[in-house]
Amino acid sequence: MLPVSLRYSIPLVFFRPGGGETGAPLASRLGAKRALVRVHDDTPEAAARCAEELRAEHPGGPYRLAGWGDAGVLAFEAARRLVSVGERVDLVVLIDSVPPPVLSGRFDGGVVLYRADERAEGDSSLGWYGWCPHLRIVRIPGTRLSESEPAQVAAVANHLEGVLAERDRAARLGG
Repeated sequence: MLPVSLRYSIPLVFFRPGGGETGAPLASRLGAKRALVRVHDDTPEAAARCAEELRAEHPGGPYRLAGWGDAGVLAFEAARRLVSVGERVDLVVLIDSVPPPVLSGRFDGGVVLYRADERAEGDSSLGWYGWCPHLRIVRIPGTRLSESEPAQVAAVANHLEGVLAERDRAARLGG
């Protein structure tokens, strides 16, 4: 997991593979302040460990989880794990993430998928529709999203800031 953005009422936790900088440019744009735990692999067991670490760090949640590429699958699996033990997950953010052929189940909460608008493979959901009934798809210009493309990072950050602010407003109003 990468830094937590403290600008919003519910922190946004970024997942990343061990040793990588995945998510760092976006987290930086969103005002991330401190690091949590680094994920060392992308297995369901790693997602379970991350869910437990999140519960220890932020008991009672609610949670907002994000991941770029394969780290999005970890965020999704951790969200499912948290919900399975009675925790509330407010949002999962998938950035250019493609689900593996088999996941451990659906996630019925809010999910935003950022994807390249010219990406060829799969359906418009990149395969997430069956796993996320409340999926919101946001298309970003390009054939693939890359953290080394400042314009793409800025586009995701600008849209995501609006999503987080909207969800904060809804939470304050009780919805």
